[in-house]
Amino acid sequence: MCLNDKGNYTTNSSYMSNLNAVLSSLPTGLSSTGFYNASVGLNPDRSNAAVLCRGDVELDECRQCLRDITAKLLKSCPNQKQAVEWEDHCMLRYSNETMFGVLATYPGLWMWNLRNATSTVRFKEDLRTLIDGLRIKAAAGGGTRKVAAGNITAPDFQTIYSLVQCSPDLSQKDCNLCLSTAAADIPRCCDSKIGARVLLQSCNLRYETYPFFNETVLQQLEPVPAPPPAPAPVPVPVPGSPISRSPPPSPPPAPPAPGQPLVSGVDFLL
Repeated sequence: MCLNDKGNYTTNSSYMSNLNAVLSSLPTGLSSTGFYNASVGLNPDRSNAAVLCRGDVELDECRQCLRDITAKLLKSCPNQKQAVEWEDHCMLRYSNETMFGVLATYPGLWMWNLRNATSTVRFKEDLRTLIDGLRIKAAAGGGTRKVAAGNITAPDFQTIYSLVQCSPDLSQKDCNLCLSTAAADIPRCCDSKIGARVLLQSCNLRYETYPFFNETVLQQLEPVPAPPPAPAPVPVPVPGSPISRSPPPSPPPAPPAPGQPLVSGVDFLL
């Protein structure tokens, strides 16, 4: 997708050289975290680019997706300074403006299944419950990954599967806002559809009635819980050392003899 209103560059310009350099650096810079951003040059010819792999995709698959999408964008947007494109396994953006840590939503892309759910009210309620939970989980992710996936039982013997993801350079607040914006697009684009994708520049979500993500890879990304603290050691007496014991309690005072007055008082043990 070419952002035609964001300015153009000319062939053999400094911006073109910087753009080609930054795009060529992405495949090697991309690591197992599935996110990489880079910049080349100085303003006003500085070129910024970022790639985000889908959270369940292996690194080699994402690198191939990146190579394909880069060639596609440079061909379809030969002079535009800003462009963005989404494929099934990755997303690529480049711009002459700062992108790192900056929330960006539109323009985006909507895709949907042509079939409608049968029990629409219940389907939409279950879908909202699923996406809300995943949104909170993804936004709470760290600075390397913000992704969550799961499923929920739906009416008519169906299961809804969903994956939501933010660019990990976003803050928790901005990731939450981005995914809320994407979820709010569902009634606008894909109301009652049994599957859809809302692809924004800083986040995306997808849901289907069939499994589409690699659950094994996602489980491997789950943080390992810290082990419980070890119990405090029980002191063991050193052989031959005395063992101190508390003195036995004092016996209760004998009752007064008949006819004697009852005197109350306090015993002090010196």
